[in-house]
Amino acid sequence: MCFGVEATAKTQELIDRASGHVLLGKDVSETDQYGRLLRYVCLVHPDGQRMLNEELIKCGYAHVSTYPPDVKYQEQFLTAQQQAGSPALVCGGRAGRLVRPRSASIRHHHRRRMPVRPAVHR
Repeated sequence: MCFGVEATAKTQELIDRASGHVLLGKDVSETDQYGRLLRYVCLVHPDGQRMLNEELIKCGYAHVSTYPPDVKYQEQFLTAQQQAGSPALVCGGRAGRLVRPRSASIRHHHRRRMPVRPAVHR
């Protein structure tokens, strides 16, 4: 079973909550081997910034995929994935909660990569 439609809807919901205000940052690489832009996404809220990538992982809508040399948040994302459990349980219990980034450097627009992809469940 694929949750691509649900992951897209959740992403849009989280961006809408930030009134469309996002910051993009990169890690080492500019693009992947297919020419796609690689970015971490930070949602800007009045009370601070939150990492969209990590929220999608914690909700089970994305899984961790890292490709060296772009591994800045690998451990943080793996921890989030291990804590995620079932998408239905996690998202049902955290419906209105966003996750603050653990690294303060993201607030300074340093290099980031978005190594998350929608989760595919078959």
